[in-house]
Amino acid sequence: MTKRRLFWSGLLLVTLLASAATGQRGGGKAEPLRIEFKRGASGATLNDTIRGSEEAEYVFTARQGQRVTLSLTATPAKSARFELKSADGVDYKFEHDGMKWSGVAPVTGDYFLNVTRVSQKPGRTTYLLRLAIK
Repeated sequence: MTKRRLFWSGLLLVTLLASAATGQRGGGKAEPLRIEFKRGASGATLNDTIRGSEEAEYVFTARQGQRVTLSLTATPAKSARFELKSADGVDYKFEHDGMKWSGVAPVTGDYFLNVTRVSQKPGRTTYLLRLAIK
């Protein structure tokens, strides 16, 4: 096989492998962003933007008995809300107003937090999410 033919065959193989890997990622759901505190801190603040019908997904760990406090400030005002689900599957969406929540972690494990826009219409919402665990 000539060097030229070997080069093009190798290039074709690399392209096929790269597109197969990209295709596998395209249909899957992204992992939530893990919220971790800086050393010695009991809280974290996240600042981000969601557009259209996007959701921002987060996960954090709390131990049973710890006090968890969440607050969300959105621009435009009240254009976003959060939903919280505990490690044992309890959904807290009806136990808060979507902007603030405070409670005791019922179990040790991961807690899942989604930030969504109130409107699904085109547009964007910038938000500040505060999480404290004590």
